[in-house]
Amino acid sequence: MKRRGIYVQLKFGMKKQNEKLAAHSWLEYNGIAFTKDMSINKNYIAFETAIL
Repeated sequence: MKRRGIYVQLKFGMKKQNEKLAAHSWLEYNGIAFTKDMSINKNYIAFETAIL
């Protein structure tokens, strides 16, 4: 995507599910998640800063 001038962020997030931690990663462009479930950034709490 970067080669085409589209700059995205790789996000990592976590949530508590059935007394366990669940983790997920997704791409975001201008704050919009690129996933099948467009509400992913509402279900998971993303790390505040980039980790990569």
